[in-house]
Amino acid sequence: MKKGMENGLKILVVEDERFWFELLKLEAAYSELPMSLKWVSNGKEAVEEIEAGHQYDVIVMNLEMPVMHGITAARCIRDLNNTTPIVAWTCHDKDFKEADCLAAGMDGFIEKSGACLFSELMQWCQNIPTRLTEAL
Repeated sequence: MKKGMENGLKILVVEDERFWFELLKLEAAYSELPMSLKWVSNGKEAVEEIEAGHQYDVIVMNLEMPVMHGITAARCIRDLNNTTPIVAWTCHDKDFKEADCLAAGMDGFIEKSGACLFSELMQWCQNIPTRLTEAL
């Protein structure tokens, strides 16, 4: 791990169903990577986190949530000139929403399933040409 990543990856998980956050957190606990995960329950709270100046290495964004949907939240985050990678995370088929996600400024798409969510996220993160790859 290179300098600057001693505290690990900072991941903002935007998900209205706490179960999915807890599953991701459990998988992360079994990895050897140092990281911190923060949970917010809707897109509005994610935008408020960014507006408050909190910094993350990656944002994992559910698409369909109460208060503010993920696509709207991604647009708002990009309107704040924030370049943090945003990964769409949904139960929908990739073909169903991927174009909308990319148009909103999201950087990738992961389908929710019961198996290996954390592994899929880490595989996706390895392709980000930023300091994220220094920790993996």
